[in-house]
Amino acid sequence: KMGKGCISCYDPHASRYLNMFKDDVPTLCYDCHAEKQAQFTSDKSHPPVKDGKCLDCHETHSGPNAGLLKVRKTELCYSCHAEEKARFAKENAHKPVAEGDCFKCHDAHGTANDNMLLKTQSDLCQTCHTIGAPAFKLAHFNFPMEKANCTTCHDPHSVPKTSAKLLHPDQHSPFKSRNCMACHEPNSLATKKEGKELCFQCHPKAEELAGKKNIHKAIDMTGECINCHSPHAG
Repeated sequence: KMGKGCISCYDPHASRYLNMFKDDVPTLCYDCHAEKQAQFTSDKSHPPVKDGKCLDCHETHSGPNAGLLKVRKTELCYSCHAEEKARFAKENAHKPVAEGDCFKCHDAHGTANDNMLLKTQSDLCQTCHTIGAPAFKLAHFNFPMEKANCTTCHDPHSVPKTSAKLLHPDQHSPFKSRNCMACHEPNSLATKKEGKELCFQCHPKAEELAGKKNIHKAIDMTGECINCHSPHAG
């Protein structure tokens, strides 16, 4: 027998959809979750969500996990992202990664931010890290970090044991020696020169290559050198 709750999703007699659903998935899901449809179908939605694969992650009736997840949330992401699991398993791991809590930083369905982040990148880091603390300021040589892109220097997931503070292991020489003033004005994120002219101060061969007749288009695009290279670490 079908109760009143059942016929919210199932046709009691017959249906053209598998399992006698009244409509296809995800249209059926949005009958109750209409307020989520715009978020779940945006350009920045998680691809399985955007493709309407609700049942890849969720049970239809009941289950042992919160949110009707088919497996525990600590395992769910890695059921598709096995390569990332191996990449994030380096010795020095960001605490949420070590605890398997992907949802500390990401929304499983989608947000208005890149990479499904819960907040913009700089705001997200400041959820846990107090940039006004004296120790934080000292570690960053009193540079204004309020709107800095933390991931240009730090890996948000994990790094080898030879790299402390989640810093990317392959570091630009001035950054590695903490000689910030080689490129920056004192206590400012502003650089001493703009674009590739700054790089040419130390890399004369790059200037020579950039002056040849046929060059990589990226060198003439906005951003120039940093279209491909990180100025701090990678």
